[in-house]
Amino acid sequence: MPNIERLCYSVIVVIASTIVDPLFAHPGLHHDIQEISRTLSREPDRGDLLIQRARLLRLDARFLDSLADLDRASHVSPDAPQLDLERGLTLSALRRDSEADAALTRHIEHGSASSVAYIERGHIRARGRNPETALADYSTALEQHPTVDIVIAKTRVLESIGRVDEAARDLSSGMKQLGGPVVIRDELIRIETIRKRFDVAIALIDEVIEKAAVKTEWYLRRGDVLQVAGDHKNAMHAYETAIEEANRVLARRTSAIHLYGRAKSHIALGQYPDAIRDLHAALKRSPRFSKANDLLKQLIHDGNDHTKTRNEKNDGS
Repeated sequence: MPNIERLCYSVIVVIASTIVDPLFAHPGLHHDIQEISRTLSREPDRGDLLIQRARLLRLDARFLDSLADLDRASHVSPDAPQLDLERGLTLSALRRDSEADAALTRHIEHGSASSVAYIERGHIRARGRNPETALADYSTALEQHPTVDIVIAKTRVLESIGRVDEAARDLSSGMKQLGGPVVIRDELIRIETIRKRFDVAIALIDEVIEKAAVKTEWYLRRGDVLQVAGDHKNAMHAYETAIEEANRVLARRTSAIHLYGRAKSHIALGQYPDAIRDLHAALKRSPRFSKANDLLKQLIHDGNDHTKTRNEKNDGS
């Protein structure tokens, strides 16, 4: 999973830079590390600053430097409550999972652990194929501070051990608790499709179609669910509607993302030359659009297989 803490830090800095005069905008991690380093050069036994710098070094992916600061801090402030938390997070980033688990467990047993410690230990235990203990940690984290990422992490573990009904219940609960985020809705659609509850998956998609300003992706999702359900006629209709929606949006404004959406709609209908044309156009507008580039490469690589429509492939003909 991505480093949520680092992402949040970056978002805060970006937001600050948009609302503050550029002369006073936050200069970022490196500046903060240098400031703490200057203070430590005068006060080398400040355990609190060593732990603070270790955290910033971790966020900057300088994991060995972070551990070095934590080792120094352990000599001058061995009882600092954040010491084992930071050590566990850094060791986890290095995939030294047994050491990371031990450090986070010490922190948790200290009695003041935040959801961050439970989340990371859950990730470690999920990687180590200890699903029950991972689930317990994710559940505790959700009780303390529910987030989209924890809901997804927990349901992925549940799915991996075949407990898809529980995964669906947790996703439904997360949808209500967190205000219906798209990421959780996507997961719930996928899980309900696996459970063959196609009507529920379609209803979740239709809720968005009713409100969305741009509906192309959601018509594609509708078609995909209908294909899995065996309703090929209505699936084709959904894909055709996705093309119409993409055309409507592109008539107002041509953009790479909407060309990419129309390309996927063409692929769904087996219209590969049209898809390739749209992908080339998308990349001309946005040369670094990696998804469009990857899809174009895939189409060109698989060109010999593009004699059948998506419907024919799913029919096995």
